[in-house]
Amino acid sequence: MKLRFDKQTLRLRLSESDLDQIKHTGFVEAQVQFPGTALTYRLQIDPVSEQTTCSYDKNLILVTIPHHLALAWMESEEEGTYASVPTSGQAEPLRIMVEKDFPCKHS
Repeated sequence: MKLRFDKQTLRLRLSESDLDQIKHTGFVEAQVQFPGTALTYRLQIDPVSEQTTCSYDKNLILVTIPHHLALAWMESEEEGTYASVPTSGQAEPLRIMVEKDFPCKHS
């Protein structure tokens, strides 16, 4: 799984093996190691929530997507699922992009 930031946008790109894992376990995660610590980022399916959420706490970025939305997206030809999450104060909402990162198929 790849993690990218650009201003108020968080983008996760999932490989086919990432999608297989999230289908079977309900989550997929990766880490970036820093001297003395690590940043973990996780995408998780939420069976209860109706909206995509994002949080950051104790070096963990957690993005959750509703079960019904995740299943519809994973089983379709759609490249991604997109949401905006409110932030504190006057900051712009955080745009969340969760996309398939598959190799191009050439005919």
